[in-house]
Amino acid sequence: MSDNSESQFEGLSSLVRLTGAAIPARARFVGETILSSTLSSLTLGLLCGQLGATVESVGPLVPYLVGSWFGCTIGLWNQWSSSKRLAISYAKKYPTLMAYALKQEWDVKVESTKNLDRWIQNGGLGIMTMSILAAQSCRADVEEIQQKNRQRLVEEYGEGGSSNTEE
Repeated sequence: MSDNSESQFEGLSSLVRLTGAAIPARARFVGETILSSTLSSLTLGLLCGQLGATVESVGPLVPYLVGSWFGCTIGLWNQWSSSKRLAISYAKKYPTLMAYALKQEWDVKVESTKNLDRWIQNGGLGIMTMSILAAQSCRADVEEIQQKNRQRLVEEYGEGGSSNTEE
């Protein structure tokens, strides 16, 4: 997964934002987690159930249950690791914004924004979970910063001429 892809459900979050509904970061995280675990559980459960149905002595039910359990575990692990990666990425690229979000959301005092990513990684499970939710809450701000940077690059490219146009 690249640093820019925050979640496999980013498109869904964009659609919800278009409606104008303000969804808290915690609720968005819970929704993405439920969707991730459900889809992977169904996918692996049905696959294993189909494979079990081909074996006469096994049948489809137990393989479906085992596949669903395994799929749910994979979905939850994937959501945790991608959210953790996002929080650490934001801490590296936008340490002041992350420190502010940690202070506002959880009243966590960050003494220095220098090496904030290491502080989060070494802070234990509590700091990591608070940082994940802080990253979720400042996601829209980061997207706005990235959009402004992209627009600035496009404008600079336009001002510099288009002698290197690609066809």
